[in-house]
Amino acid sequence: MLAVAVCASACDKKKEIFDEQMDTIRSWVETSNNNDSAYTEIASGVFRDIVYPEDGRGTVIAEKGDSLYVMYELYEFTTSFSATSKGTPIYTNKADLMPERVEWSRDTLRMKLGGGTLMKGVEESLTGSAPGDLVLVVLTSSNAYGDHTVQQLPPNTPVAWRIDVEKVIKNE
Repeated sequence: MLAVAVCASACDKKKEIFDEQMDTIRSWVETSNNNDSAYTEIASGVFRDIVYPEDGRGTVIAEKGDSLYVMYELYEFTTSFSATSKGTPIYTNKADLMPERVEWSRDTLRMKLGGGTLMKGVEESLTGSAPGDLVLVVLTSSNAYGDHTVQQLPPNTPVAWRIDVEKVIKNE
């Protein structure tokens, strides 16, 4: 009986955290969308905006099973997050954004959509993208790292991804 009570309490806490994050993110999305952004909720707690390049959109549109080559930045989500002023990344493969004395992989990430390389919500957000697109993704903590600590990211923290799609190879 005690185990059921503990589980119910933990489940209630997780739902409370999710609901608070959803309220914060939805409020931020409404404000962002009034400032020329186009965030949409593509799954529960997963919000995305695809910014097309000024010189026109690529013709190869990514679908599940396709391979993508991407450069990315991962941030702790705060309501001051934007496409241009982002703060210090939690992780990135962009050399110019890496903190001093930190050596992360600088390689372009090659991934297969649906292959589990990135978080499910991030992979879902890349569906429909094309080479040259900038994909901005905001996830509740339950769609990100949950109650785990990752580098300097505290548990139960929503995250934001900034992903530059460099290439899409269709699944053959």
